[in-house]
Amino acid sequence: MGQGLRKALLGETVVPATGVTPTAASATRWTGIYASGAARFVVTFREGRLFAKLDAQSVLPLFGFSPEVFLFKVVPAQLTFSKERAGSFQHLELLQNGARIPFERISP
Repeated sequence: MGQGLRKALLGETVVPATGVTPTAASATRWTGIYASGAARFVVTFREGRLFAKLDAQSVLPLFGFSPEVFLFKVVPAQLTFSKERAGSFQHLELLQNGARIPFERISP
């Protein structure tokens, strides 16, 4: 695991590797609803950045580490997007507290 990612997961200050900042035009790569069983992650774009919400939890900003990896700053967790098709990622994986939970896009 890279030092930057390790620090981010531990809640330490990290400078993003590429400074990924989605634009309104590119945000559809990530935005949508992703499901894992009954759990739903909703990824949205507003105010020039991505936000994510898991079920009844609070909406939290995402910080781009790379085009595929986004970090939360208020919780030690990351989202990794994968399997891009037709300009949109089809899967995301939540990494938190040592657990990896896969989610599949169910809505744009």
